[in-house]
Amino acid sequence: MVVHGQLNVRTWREGSVGCVKLTGELDLATREAFAATVADLVQDGVDSISVDATELTFCDSSGINVLLGLKRAALAEDKEFSVVNLRSQVARLWKVVGVLDYLTDVHPIRQPRRPPDE
Repeated sequence: MVVHGQLNVRTWREGSVGCVKLTGELDLATREAFAATVADLVQDGVDSISVDATELTFCDSSGINVLLGLKRAALAEDKEFSVVNLRSQVARLWKVVGVLDYLTDVHPIRQPRRPPDE
């Protein structure tokens, strides 16, 4: 487990899935260290990232922004990224901001980057 101020991050692998469990607050003070921890997991060769937010008690716009960036980076590498088990207060905020469905979608629809070979 890695502790970043008010955020504890635990990472592990389940086959090709990189698992991340958050406990505490994801905000301006903890976002960079969290992103670095997830980047290390991605470099470990996982095919997808699952972030368990069961114990995430707070997430401000900085936390949302880092999650969006991590999801975009994962999709660019043909990997999946999803946040699961949100607390209701965090889910309400994400719904108001308009990111709930995108960040919690396990199988996102991707646009092709190039036309298929004919």
